[in-house]
Amino acid sequence: MTELVVNDLEEDVITLLEARAKRHGRSLEEEVLTILRDAVRDEE
Repeated sequence: MTELVVNDLEEDVITLLEARAKRHGRSLEEEVLTILRDAVRDEE
């Protein structure tokens, strides 16, 4: 699997992602993966 690094992500975005992950019972990494998967699948 490929590793993806995101640079210069604003701290407020990270905080919002962490809160969203907590609401969904996921880790931050799992939440970001879910968001990305959903985003590209919506494009199909």
